[in-house]
Amino acid sequence: MLTNSKNSISIVFKYAKKGALLKIIVVVLQALILPFTLKSMEIMIDNIIGYLTRNRGIQEVITSSAILILIFFLFSLLSYIHNLINISMEKTLSFNLSRDIMDKFRKIEYAKFEDSKFFDTLQRMRDNPDKEILAIFNTSLQLISIFISVISLMILFSQVSIFFALFYLFVLMSITYFDFRAINKMNDMFNKQSYSERKMEDLRSLISNKNSLYELRVNNAVDYIKNKLREITNKVLDERMRTTVDSQKYSLTSRLFILIWFIGVLIFLIRTVIQKETTIGVFVSLSSSIQVALSLTENLSYEISSITQNGLTIEHFKKFMNCKEEQYIQDKSMISLDKPFIEFRNVRFTYPGTNKEVLSGVSFIIHKGQTVGLVGENGSGKSTIIKLLLKLYPVDSGEILIYGENIEKLSRKYLSSLFGVIFQDFAKYEISVRENVALSNIKNIDNDIGIRDALNKTDLKFLSENIDIKLGKIRDDGIDISGGQWQRLAISRAYFSNTEFIIFDEPTASLDPIAESEMIQNLSNILSNRGCIFISHRLNSTKLADKILVISGGKIVEEGNHTDLMYSKGIYAEMYETQSFWYTDKGKVIADA
Repeated sequence: MLTNSKNSISIVFKYAKKGALLKIIVVVLQALILPFTLKSMEIMIDNIIGYLTRNRGIQEVITSSAILILIFFLFSLLSYIHNLINISMEKTLSFNLSRDIMDKFRKIEYAKFEDSKFFDTLQRMRDNPDKEILAIFNTSLQLISIFISVISLMILFSQVSIFFALFYLFVLMSITYFDFRAINKMNDMFNKQSYSERKMEDLRSLISNKNSLYELRVNNAVDYIKNKLREITNKVLDERMRTTVDSQKYSLTSRLFILIWFIGVLIFLIRTVIQKETTIGVFVSLSSSIQVALSLTENLSYEISSITQNGLTIEHFKKFMNCKEEQYIQDKSMISLDKPFIEFRNVRFTYPGTNKEVLSGVSFIIHKGQTVGLVGENGSGKSTIIKLLLKLYPVDSGEILIYGENIEKLSRKYLSSLFGVIFQDFAKYEISVRENVALSNIKNIDNDIGIRDALNKTDLKFLSENIDIKLGKIRDDGIDISGGQWQRLAISRAYFSNTEFIIFDEPTASLDPIAESEMIQNLSNILSNRGCIFISHRLNSTKLADKILVISGGKIVEEGNHTDLMYSKGIYAEMYETQSFWYTDKGKVIADA
């Protein structure tokens, strides 16, 4: 708890220093007002009683009353200032912290996005952590305020008896201890249920997402998912109920301590007044202090609970910000263009956290302007080659060369100028058509002719007629398009990038055979002046390739063009013949296919 409090203060000071400093000053002043208020109330009551018994003058009553009014006014003013500081801090922290988090997302190693152990951290960083961090900061300051108030109350209590003050401290510590025990039980339970929470969220999304819900309805499987959700939910709620009941035993013990202390203080104060050992003002002041003390005690437990429950956000934030970043590399000024464009030299690779080697000594050369197809079974290593080529992972051994230069010495900015990429699980950006296409070459976002040409190249003429129309259903005036059209749009984006090479991961996966055949003709036009690397399970498209690399078991087992590989009657020929009933010899779709 103390570590989380310290870290929250450090984070907020880093991103909103001025507001944090002002807030601390205001919180301390507000805490100090409490004892002054009680003491002023005591003096005013004694002055009023003294005036009524003719022991004091009216001037003393007026002065003490004015001081009390002034204190109330100051408290109201500080509350107003406090609210303004909160608004300003929330805005400043949200802006500055979100900026750094987005920048960190851009810099961290790609492998972290595929690391299941890092999933919770990534998720929390996506969910506005600034609000929880600010909440912990505010709670930490509230704890400081409570401690100041507690010390002030002990000083007031010691006026009557030092035993009175020490007993209050003992009760406070006992209550805090028992509440800690209760809180820890609850937090342990919440931590253990994090996987179940994610599973519940996944099941809820299946029922609420239109695409999955449509399929579930068609298959009459909605009730099955609902039952799975209900089963997990009931298990989670039952465990929470048991833990809550168990933790309440500690809370009940702390409440008993409060009751004993309250009764003892009340009897003590009544006795001292009857025996005229204290004034009425002191009695009223200390009676009010009892209620304040009880409130502070309960608040202390609540604030500690809040910091402990939200503390995971701080831990995830520190873990996220300390995460290893990709190394910054200066752009190369000189590249030997006379060397092969891409060369893999005995590349070996195993994904982090696994033992199975995905690539086992892969070597090949691709020249500028070549169209190369990567084919093979699922899991053979095709997509891994692309990820390594894009420098998403470092190789375990071997080298990847671009124009003879080791890829580790090339910047990501330089690589992005060479490769336009369309992954199989491409993103669907619910923004305008113009923005969708121009994201690959954003400096040319106003190039209407180029954007329309990229759309026409992929048979999206109906979108080229209004390139500023919004896609998706976020806006009322947005339009939705089919999965195949989204893929065509992604290909248009790659074409607009104007890079030397375009990389396609299953470019026709979302298309039917007829649309696939048409797309292959379009790809032929798109690639007329560029090189291309594409992964495809549909081997009709591999006829476009100057070179085909057949991958099996993490190795290149066959290499050549379509004609050569068909003649050799190896793995490629067997795969192609298995699919050949879809197509005629000329690549046209059979009518009854």
